[in-house]
Amino acid sequence: MQWAIAKTDDAKFEFLTSDRPVVRTGLNHQFAHIVSIGPSLLFAAVKNNETFKRFKAIPMNALVVDINTKVVSQATRLAFGRSDRQLRFVGNRLGSDPSPVHLRPR
Repeated sequence: MQWAIAKTDDAKFEFLTSDRPVVRTGLNHQFAHIVSIGPSLLFAAVKNNETFKRFKAIPMNALVVDINTKVVSQATRLAFGRSDRQLRFVGNRLGSDPSPVHLRPR
């Protein structure tokens, strides 16, 4: 696994988080775990160098929107942002695509 931190200070929006913040994805059939660790920081653990290159090639604004969409869509009840700037975005997507869960909180 390779780890990376992406800074998105110049992106149009900030990262959101939720009660299910970890994005598990297959970037072209390559496994990755992605989680925002701040309003403009993203942690990614990727399987190999090819996946890492593809991850780095995603345009910054598209990356923020894609991650926020997944994080908010897979949330069960809660999504968080630093302000209410993305409130409509959250309202339109909250819980709309819950992924299967192996462990559920009580």
